[in-house]
Amino acid sequence: MARKLVFVLIITIYRVLLDKLYVSTISPFFSYDSLIINRSESVYVFSWGILLILTWCVYPFLKKETSFISFVVAMLFLFKVIPFTSFIACNAQPWEFIVLQTIYWSLIFVLLRVVPSFRIPYLGKNTLFINGVTFIFVAVIVFLSGYYAHFRLHFSLMDVYDLRREARDYDIPIVLGYIHSAAAKVLPLLLIFYVGQKKRVIVLFIVLAILLSFGVNGMKSTFLNLFLCLGLYYLHSKYLLSKLSIGLIFLCIVALFEFSFLGSYFISDILIRRILYIPSLLDTYYYNYAIEYGPLYFNPVVNKTDIAYVIGGFWRTSRTCANNGLFSDAYINLGIWGVFIYPFVYTIFFKYVESIFRGKDYGITFYAAFIITYNMISSFFTVCLLTHGMFILCLIVMFMPSITNAPQRKIVPHL
Repeated sequence: MARKLVFVLIITIYRVLLDKLYVSTISPFFSYDSLIINRSESVYVFSWGILLILTWCVYPFLKKETSFISFVVAMLFLFKVIPFTSFIACNAQPWEFIVLQTIYWSLIFVLLRVVPSFRIPYLGKNTLFINGVTFIFVAVIVFLSGYYAHFRLHFSLMDVYDLRREARDYDIPIVLGYIHSAAAKVLPLLLIFYVGQKKRVIVLFIVLAILLSFGVNGMKSTFLNLFLCLGLYYLHSKYLLSKLSIGLIFLCIVALFEFSFLGSYFISDILIRRILYIPSLLDTYYYNYAIEYGPLYFNPVVNKTDIAYVIGGFWRTSRTCANNGLFSDAYINLGIWGVFIYPFVYTIFFKYVESIFRGKDYGITFYAAFIITYNMISSFFTVCLLTHGMFILCLIVMFMPSITNAPQRKIVPHL
């Protein structure tokens, strides 16, 4: 009982701090970005009711000694669901939108709990396949960096949009573009694999490739994942998710202090607004588009324009790529039916991936769970699997050595 109360207290503090940040920092400086204050007392009260219901759905995962699924659920809850409740509390949305989102998330968490896991036989390690994929990824990045960016090494996050504007003019062949996109997501996982294997030369080549990749197109996630993967690999331990929750609370407090005492809002902009609030904001645009023009039924091109740029045109400009996933993916493709069908799709996928990761290195498991979940939040399901390399990531992990016979640590947290 005490553990449950602590969990509820942590979640409550996190939500209160998010509300405070939205009202004091996010909206005043980014109201032009549709992050306005539009409070409704009834929606505000209901947002806390949603949080209570979904907290009840999530808590059983955090009590169990499981790994991949528990981490995925916690990631979805901390990075998507709680910010969603804060978003509608500060910027009230139509009731149908709110109810459908609540149904969607409730279904995902309930299905992940009641659908039994299934096992896939271990196929044995295949280092030749892993080394081959690594070589291809590194070689493609080195080629693209040399041909288009003249082997540029870039270390600043402040002018990444200049790099992105420049990258739009690159005429990269489609195949190499897909490989580059997948490599940017998968190389950090390969990095920590080779760190564990003590392959120092390969580790240095991968670090260099990641930095060169960032210099090609200025994707912040590419640069940040270099440090994130190593952090999760070395710091994974018991109560990791408790520490992640407390870490997010600490981040919110630092963001508030930054604004209050320094007058700046770098953390609020880069981390709070971009990672936590923009996905929920984009949900409203995808939802409104489907209401106005009807579902796409898996045809993402509208008038010869990708739907992400169509939505970006409604949100900002026609050059804005407004990628989003999960609820947006479900509703823009299948309408109301997607709210009920997609949770089954994600449940099957996560259960399948869980079976692949069973018995694998824990640091790799936690980082992979993080990167898969983050990509699901920001992209369509099919885009995650193919363009962002989640399919090849699962194949790589499938052929990694199993540590099933080694002494296993129980590291899933108790909040």
